[in-house]
Amino acid sequence: MPKIIKLVIDTIAKLRVLCADESILIVCCEKNVEEFIEVSSREKLRKYVNKEAAAETLELIRRYAIKADVENVAVRGLNDPKDSFLFALADTANVDFLITGDNHLLSLQRHNNTVIISFSDFYRWRYEG
Repeated sequence: MPKIIKLVIDTIAKLRVLCADESILIVCCEKNVEEFIEVSSREKLRKYVNKEAAAETLELIRRYAIKADVENVAVRGLNDPKDSFLFALADTANVDFLITGDNHLLSLQRHNNTVIISFSDFYRWRYEG
């Protein structure tokens, strides 16, 4: 049996690809879901994520992701303090990777035991490596 890889996904729109891999455990919290709903409902993003795709993504989260309860803690050095929950979630669930498209988060490269990586780099490492 392959090692289970635990992930936190900041860009949960990429969820569909990862749900098919039984060796990946996706961890989320209520804040992930709230953020996705808020961001996907922005008018300027409708050309990228329509209502049907957003609803499908939420269903995937409900079906495949493991929910964790976390307290939002302050993390120094973040451009956007609202991202602190991602690090709290990563620590709480002891995840291997935090997948994000945020350049500031990517520049950090690690948080404690968690590697911070883009979806495309993770995909190459996992499926093309």
